[in-house]
Amino acid sequence: MWGGSNDSKPKSPAFSNIPYLLGDTEGDLEISTFYNKDMLMVFENNESIKNIIAWYLKLAKYADKCPDASPYLSVYEPLIQLLECDGEFFMNNTGLEIKNEGYYPFNNWFDNFVNAKPKR
Repeated sequence: MWGGSNDSKPKSPAFSNIPYLLGDTEGDLEISTFYNKDMLMVFENNESIKNIIAWYLKLAKYADKCPDASPYLSVYEPLIQLLECDGEFFMNNTGLEIKNEGYYPFNNWFDNFVNAKPKR
């Protein structure tokens, strides 16, 4: 995904639509068909949650056609699991805030994690 000679500067994780970056050119996924009215209200009030869920679903759909994209699903899974445990988060260009837990800045995120070993 990164590392080639023609790469541009890495985007903030808050704005990294991985399906698009991998080449998925299909339009946005209509997530309202997957969620009830209460969850749609959460999306209306929290763009970060809406984006992560939409990108995760879109990547899962893309991975059905292009299996090489499947490993990238793990990028979104910690935040999806947080939501499953009734957690909440907010992201902006400078960092990730997990409600009632802490703030994690994105300063130098790419340099710090590009060569990091996966944690399991």
